[in-house]
Amino acid sequence: MEASPYPPPVPPFSPATNTNPNYRPWHGHITALSIAQSARRLGHATLLSEAIERGSDAENAWFVDLFVKGNNTPALECYRKGGYSVYRRVDRYYSNEEDALDMRKPLRRDVQRQTIRENGEDVLVSPRDVG
Repeated sequence: MEASPYPPPVPPFSPATNTNPNYRPWHGHITALSIAQSARRLGHATLLSEAIERGSDAENAWFVDLFVKGNNTPALECYRKGGYSVYRRVDRYYSNEEDALDMRKPLRRDVQRQTIRENGEDVLVSPRDVG
């Protein structure tokens, strides 16, 4: 669980209370999710991400997010199937200068879907904007 380093100016700390475009309200974050090649396509990644989503919902988080390499087709398919969408592209995020896709899945608290957007692949930000 984490929140943005850009505090909102007014409670209740919703996405609408901060004008900083990089503000991230209270949310769950998947830092790393790796499945051994011999254990792939057995549903382990889905089970792990669903457990994080349930825990984040229990903590009243707005969404769960993760970063994934733009060319990691199997991971992108897995996350999209699980309800994640691209929120933004982070320019040259990885050490090999490949972009990262910041993917999010809204949770129960985000009834109005304020924390996701259409066409997130087209929103390019700098790594320093990620915080």
